[in-house]
Amino acid sequence: MSDVDVCIGFNEDWSRPDKETIEMSVNLFEENGYKVGVNNPYSNSETPACPFPYQSMMLEVNKKAYMEKDSLRLKNSLQYRRNIREVIAILLSKLSR
Repeated sequence: MSDVDVCIGFNEDWSRPDKETIEMSVNLFEENGYKVGVNNPYSNSETPACPFPYQSMMLEVNKKAYMEKDSLRLKNSLQYRRNIREVIAILLSKLSR
């Protein structure tokens, strides 16, 4: 079982996010205490047909980052600086600028 909390996956084709987007995403999760994998343990992202080009990135979140192992309840842990929902909201805000 992987110890990665968040996997950032993307394709190595026209839809690949630029280097800055990938680095900003990795840094944001790592700064908040999450272990990040880039195309590891999963890779690629969904790229539906579309009449214009776009960048595609998929986030895979390990349930151990937000759920208690035994009870499967949402974590209320001090292991991370922010909970995963807050970090994703920050990421989406930065990407929409």
